[in-house]
Amino acid sequence: MKTLIVYETKHGTVEHAVALLAGKLHGETRTARVSDTLPKLSKFDTVIIGGSIYFGEIQKTLAMFMVKNREELLGKRLGLFICGAHPDPAEREKELENAFPKEFRDRAEAQAIFGYQIHFQELNPLERSIAKSILRQKVDKVGLNEEAIEAFAAKFN
Repeated sequence: MKTLIVYETKHGTVEHAVALLAGKLHGETRTARVSDTLPKLSKFDTVIIGGSIYFGEIQKTLAMFMVKNREELLGKRLGLFICGAHPDPAEREKELENAFPKEFRDRAEAQAIFGYQIHFQELNPLERSIAKSILRQKVDKVGLNEEAIEAFAAKFN
């Protein structure tokens, strides 16, 4: 079984989550940032797609990747995940739902929210303001959910 994890990250949280996930998957696993050169999808049985949520949206490069490769992706085993920090669990679920096309969600063998990390030194002033006001965070916080990552990986092993 060959798996490709395609992701996009802004501050490195998704990349960290991808590394944790890749270490838990059996078989051959490759990771590729969507903004870099991607391997041919035809070489993989499973494609896992993940990104982070900013202002309620997944990265545009990831959304464009899904549109461009729709047909081929729908022929694969799919996994979908986001990293997001919204304090309301119901809102995080909506963000997961809105991040991916319905036909991808319907086809996915696993969907998950892997949590978040906040590193204040990496945030721009607007992001810092949001973290302080909405998330009520004023210091760095690692909130990746390793149990969610483990459970997600188990669905593909």
